Amino acid sequence: MISCLICASSILLISSIFTSLDEGNTSEIDSHALTDDAETCLKVFEALGTNSSAARIAREMMTRLKDCGVEWSKLEQKIRHGKRIANSCAKKSRTVSTITGVTKQ
Repeated sequence: MISCLICASSILLISSIFTSLDEGNTSEIDSHALTDDAETCLKVFEALGTNSSAARIAREMMTRLKDCGVEWSKLEQKIRHGKRIANSCAKKSRTVSTITGVTKQ
C-alpha cells in the first residue's frame, strides 16, 4: 500500500509543480486540485507513520520533493523575470538603432 501511495503522491506533486509553472494551461488542468490531493497523501503518510517506518520515510521523501518544487517555482519566476528584462532591453536597443540608424555588431 505504501509503494502505491508513494507513486501516486509523487505523480501528484510533480504534476502540480509543473502545471503551476505552466500558467498558460491552467484551464485544462487544475493545479490546486493536484496540490490538495498531494497534501492528502502526505497526511495519510503522517497517519501511517506512527506505526510504520516506511510511511515516515515516504513522508520525508515527499516533503523534500515538495520543497524542491517550491525552489523550482522560485527559479522559474526568476528566469521569466530575466527574459522579460532581456526582451525589454532588446526592444529598446532596436528602437534606438531605428532612430539613430546605427546598429551594433
